[in-house]
Amino acid sequence: MEELGILSKCAQPSYKSMSSRPNEESVGNVLDREFQVDEEMSVLVSDLTSVKVGQHWNYVRFLIDLHIKSIKELERKSPTL
Repeated sequence: MEELGILSKCAQPSYKSMSSRPNEESVGNVLDREFQVDEEMSVLVSDLTSVKVGQHWNYVRFLIDLHIKSIKELERKSPTL
């Protein structure tokens, strides 16, 4: 590579610390780990996850019904180029 004048460039992983501790937000634990739900659509949970694909972050949001334990809604967002 040196003979051809080619340089390699490696990306360094970066970590950004959170201002608050995860899972210790000001929202109370309403379910108290009681996941046995008797009625459909009475208890919904959501999750937002970011995934890096190539050089871009993509976001996936899930909406899950705890009664039937299945995904009710799925949304994917990727950055516009």
